[in-house]
Amino acid sequence: MAENVEIVAPGMAVQIHQQVDFQFPQLLRHGQRRLLMDVDEAVELSRRAREHGVDLIDCSSGGLALNQRIPLAPGYLVPFAERIRREARIATGAVGLITTAQQANDIIRQEKADCVLLAREMLRDPYFPLHAAQQLGVKLPWPPQYLRVAPEGTPKRQPRGD
Repeated sequence: MAENVEIVAPGMAVQIHQQVDFQFPQLLRHGQRRLLMDVDEAVELSRRAREHGVDLIDCSSGGLALNQRIPLAPGYLVPFAERIRREARIATGAVGLITTAQQANDIIRQEKADCVLLAREMLRDPYFPLHAAQQLGVKLPWPPQYLRVAPEGTPKRQPRGD
């Protein structure tokens, strides 16, 4: 295993817990598939991270190294999220060419991951959550300044009582 990652990541989780007021979940992003570690190592790291207070694993390949050869297909990293979720018993976020509302919905409903994390699709469509809700038949409240362009009957988002 990438020993440095194995030692540093759980240690960082402990340090963060000691320094930060935890009203928010703690996420750890790590790469699979010929980047930092293979999926067996990722499962073990995720298990250790859970034991040290990490709440969710962002199952990414990074996609930043020029020498990476990642076979791209819709949802290509979802199986990693699913396996880590099942074997490490920790919440996971699925990534990897998730581009449609139905695809994202299926991942959650089939319990392949606990959430879907969007990156490039949000660059293409910054309003993806609103469009996805509409496509799935969910009426979400929109911010008041967007109501002029919202679908007919869209409810207005109410301010939070913080």
